[in-house]
Amino acid sequence: MRITLDFDSFHRDLESRARSAREIAGSRATSLAPIAFRLTDGRAYTLGADPSAFWVRAGVEGATTIVDLGEADWQAFASERFTRYGLLYNGRLSFAAGTFEDLCHWEPPLRALFHGRPVYEPHSIEFVDRRGEALDLTQSFTLDDHPLERAHFLQTTGFLHVRNVFSSDEIAALRDDVTRLAETSAPDDVTTWWTKTADGEPAVCQVKYGAQRSVAITALHDDPRVRALLAGAGRDDLLPNLDRNEGTKVIYKHPGATEGMTDLPLHTDCGMGFHPIACPMVLIGVHLDRGDEYSGQLYVAAGSHLSTTPDPAVEDTSSWPIVSLTTAAGDCTVHYSHTLHGAPPPKGGLALGEHGRRTIYACFAPPSLFAALQPYDDLVSVMQRSDGVTMTVDEKLAKM
Repeated sequence: MRITLDFDSFHRDLESRARSAREIAGSRATSLAPIAFRLTDGRAYTLGADPSAFWVRAGVEGATTIVDLGEADWQAFASERFTRYGLLYNGRLSFAAGTFEDLCHWEPPLRALFHGRPVYEPHSIEFVDRRGEALDLTQSFTLDDHPLERAHFLQTTGFLHVRNVFSSDEIAALRDDVTRLAETSAPDDVTTWWTKTADGEPAVCQVKYGAQRSVAITALHDDPRVRALLAGAGRDDLLPNLDRNEGTKVIYKHPGATEGMTDLPLHTDCGMGFHPIACPMVLIGVHLDRGDEYSGQLYVAAGSHLSTTPDPAVEDTSSWPIVSLTTAAGDCTVHYSHTLHGAPPPKGGLALGEHGRRTIYACFAPPSLFAALQPYDDLVSVMQRSDGVTMTVDEKLAKM
């Protein structure tokens, strides 16, 4: 996705939507000190927020944070090909003043200004069912429940838990397949992510493009039960994503392993970039083991799929409606890729019931993803260290 934006015209045009964008930018925006973006040729603009409107002015005077970057990288950020994390992991920015954390605070209101997408304000969301009654965010469904009830819950909250979708025999066969995938993976394969066990041994924690190595996983995308769950997402143009932007993912949670992507903090799958072309993707998780507090269960921020969420790495999320999903083998979960979600590492000791978890995520994406990306194109591979373990943000910042 290559978008050419004129630096000066872009910032002049922001003035026309400065007031309407401020209305959807959230309560935090006014407390942010001004931020400036400066190109290598010296051109720069400073942006700030008053209670009623954003403001934009040329230069860096008065800016507390100054982001220095090349024009192509500014275009990628302004068009959301890269988010702040996409810029960071591609080594494309520096700070003459302020820090990366300042940019983390600023990006959500900037997306309101640049794209008209509201900032997540969970206390303003009404979680109600089709009859206008309060939704129980912890409820689950079965395939026998009315499809409109499931669809309403998914489209309102951004996630769904459906029980007993696959039989024990089907799950056993899929377990055999994901075991084979793990055993035939190597740390130098960029389509895998790795962790280290409590004993320091390497262990695969995610296989990307899993459908490329498994007929059974490929078949999940056309399974009528999976298709019935996909229908509730409200889009009829989503296609099976087998070979772009990570494709079908297989997640492995190992007891005692905490390094790398076995610990998935709250994030969106477009957190590195590509939101305009990759979303809304829908991921249907086929759970091969019990997901609970001991196995690193999936958790989600309800209602976050229609907005830009403040960065949970630097914001207080204690009052957000975050729901942990307790799943059994054979259950399915559904969530939009833009729903804020995470999964911690397994916790506790074996005496407390610690166990691992394996989940296959069948992915469905809009046609724009296939038009913009070639097979196996993605941004996330740049996050890997030489040993295959995912590089943390702190490790990357230390290299700046």
